Amino acid sequence: MGKKSKRSSPNVIYKDRFIFGEFHQLYPQLRADKIMFRAYTRMNTDTFDYIAQHITPICQKEYSNFQDPISVEERLLITIRYLATGIAFRQIAMSFRVSKTSVSYIVIEVCQAIWTTLRDPKEMPAPTSQEQWTDIANKFYKKTNFPNCIGAVDGKHIRCVNPRNTGSIFFNYKKYFSIILMGVVDAEYCFTTIDVGAYGKEADSVVFKECPFGRKLYSGELNLPTPTCLPNTTDSLQPFVLVADEAFGFLQKFHSLDNISVSVIISGLISFSLSSASMEENQKINI
Repeated sequence: MGKKSKRSSPNVIYKDRFIFGEFHQLYPQLRADKIMFRAYTRMNTDTFDYIAQHITPICQKEYSNFQDPISVEERLLITIRYLATGIAFRQIAMSFRVSKTSVSYIVIEVCQAIWTTLRDPKEMPAPTSQEQWTDIANKFYKKTNFPNCIGAVDGKHIRCVNPRNTGSIFFNYKKYFSIILMGVVDAEYCFTTIDVGAYGKEADSVVFKECPFGRKLYSGELNLPTPTCLPNTTDSLQPFVLVADEAFGFLQKFHSLDNISVSVIISGLISFSLSSASMEENQKINI
């Protein structure tokens, strides 16, 4: 039997993690400055601590005789930094003085932990009653002057490496490989529901119609309020609707006004919403 190869010792850069690592040097200073902390992580300290508390049972590692584990807070900060900036794992590894392999494992583990612990019904409960849908519509009308609106929907292409033996099903019209994130948000920029993983080649309208929320919408299982009159009218009942761009224009349940294109309506809505968001000093993350 051949001799086992000796395990290589950690690089001197990694040995200095507790002295020069970004978590141990910069993080304490960021905690003391709320504005800088938000600029660095795209969230406030309360949100960061809330997430850390919930993922601790999954991400906490035991101490050993060989090395101290990377703490939950440092793991979360590494992940949030990657999600907030999209910079390369290698660059994050150098900043935090951990290996590139560790960064890749940490990001995957923490993302899975966040999804497992905070997804519906804790942080993204779907409205189930007509009163909840009506409340969303009232907030939309108050903020955007758009009546009978229960949400805004859109798709986002998330760039990915083309999986093996999949041909061109992940290749989108923007000429790169992706999966699709489909999301519906309320008037306060909070997700009502999301669907992740559709092939990049699919059109937004098809993805929405086939996602769980879309299927419930078209089958009448969402328990939406009954049609109601628009403000300042009494003789014309109008249904509650979603707003979207022209990619969804041919689907039922989406709003259009006579010959006015949906894209024009949404452009005005988005402009108004963005101006409102800036007045609130960017209290919500720009997804």
